[in-house]
Amino acid sequence: MKYRVLVVDDSPFMRKLLSDMIESDPDFWVVGTATNGFEAVQLVQELQPDVVTLDVEMPGMSGLETLKKILKTH
Repeated sequence: MKYRVLVVDDSPFMRKLLSDMIESDPDFWVVGTATNGFEAVQLVQELQPDVVTLDVEMPGMSGLETLKKILKTH
């Protein structure tokens, strides 16, 4: 079984770096990336990932605020 991962970070470099690191393990598959918390909340509903990585400091909605919203519905 591969674990489905959503990578959330406002930095394109960090999204790519994290995605590459995660996918270097055959047990993990990056199913999507998001650039902010609002997009992450929507993609969690659509993609149903097993794991979500969150940048703590993001414009608009921080990673901690995003986590609270995700936990309310999942």
